[in-house]
Amino acid sequence: MSKYILSICVIGLSQVAAAQTMVNLQAQGKNPDFSAKSVTKPIQVVQTLPSTCTEGQFAFRSETTTVGRLFVCSANGVWVQQSPTSPQAAQSGSILTSNGFSAEWTTLGGDISGIPGSLSVNKILNRSLSTTEPQSGQALIWNGSAWVPQFPNVSSASIVIKSGSTTVSSTGVANFIAGSGIITSLTPVGGEAQIQSSADTSFLETRARAQSGEAQFCNSPIGNGSSYTCSLTPTLGSYTTGLFLRWVPLTDGLGGITTLRVGNLLSVNVTLADGSTNPGAGDIAAGQVYLLWFDGSGFRILNRSGTSAQAAFCPSTSASATAYVCAPSMTLNAYAAGLTLFWRPDVDGAGGATTLKVGALGAVPVKLADGNTNPEAGDLLAGREYRVWFDGAVFRTEADSSILTPRAATRPACSAGLRGRLWFGQSATGVKDTVAICAKDAADAYGWRAIY
Repeated sequence: MSKYILSICVIGLSQVAAAQTMVNLQAQGKNPDFSAKSVTKPIQVVQTLPSTCTEGQFAFRSETTTVGRLFVCSANGVWVQQSPTSPQAAQSGSILTSNGFSAEWTTLGGDISGIPGSLSVNKILNRSLSTTEPQSGQALIWNGSAWVPQFPNVSSASIVIKSGSTTVSSTGVANFIAGSGIITSLTPVGGEAQIQSSADTSFLETRARAQSGEAQFCNSPIGNGSSYTCSLTPTLGSYTTGLFLRWVPLTDGLGGITTLRVGNLLSVNVTLADGSTNPGAGDIAAGQVYLLWFDGSGFRILNRSGTSAQAAFCPSTSASATAYVCAPSMTLNAYAAGLTLFWRPDVDGAGGATTLKVGALGAVPVKLADGNTNPEAGDLLAGREYRVWFDGAVFRTEADSSILTPRAATRPACSAGLRGRLWFGQSATGVKDTVAICAKDAADAYGWRAIY
């Protein structure tokens, strides 16, 4: 019985011995090193870091509550604190990066600035970037000091220019040159160039300017009765055949050889309508407007017939004998000195102060050719056409104001206003006409004195 019990004890001891051999805690010595094993060294919990360490060793300091209590031995005797990766208040907008040894929070820099989610690119390749907002079709182009938005240079590209459906050219450059009387404006808008052409009204005639008569109005402030000078606006560059002028001399003509100089051009002869007869004394009167045309060698004074133009025809429909209103076929925008109208009153003039209102413009006094004398009864007859011109203040009639040619047999009473005026009475067949002059006698009494 005792032998059996001993045998059991021996077996149990042999099993224990076998178990101890399998653990093999590095020969069961003190401070075993597991670094050569597949399991790393255990992390030591210490209050102060050991003065020495071996590579791969970890230590956790328990005596402090601050962050960063974990250390690793990066080389024998070198402890490296492991920085926390959790963001702090002072690290707002930073990103987590590595310095080669540990993780750290870093702000963005270089060509960009701001925080993630709201970044701004300030540079490209460390070169300044313009803050100018780009337009559609522009690209970033380096101008030598900064990147700026500009339209690409298309000089090397092919631009096809067409007139209608016909190709005119295909080049890299389109050069727009304004011709005479044309103003060209080029404006970049978005990704295109807008080309706007307009008329140069200082060169081209306009309807309103033609109505005003300004372009052909040539006033002569200089003249001695045989040699005159006048000027046009704009300045006349040369005489051309067919040139038309409205000329107003400020002195009476002496008769004989007469010349006119326009601006800085040469003086040329002024003749009557036939182009060869010199004006006689009285043919050129101061303050009168004369229609001249250049025949290639000199100016001719036009006859009064055949010069009416539709644009200047102004018939009255006012039904007033003193305040007339007329409307030309084209709207007149303003009165200008030299304006000439072909006016047809709708009722006989009453004589005395008389006005003419053209379209929507203001009423202007109508005077006889001298610019001062009011028309008398019989001077303005309904249905007859009168040429009137604007001298800057009043309309002057161009009709011969020395003779009253009535349509009715009744002549007005002779008065100081009609002094020196002739009355020509047209009579029926078989009856002689009558001619009388308004004059006063020695008693200062005015009356018509029969001449014929």
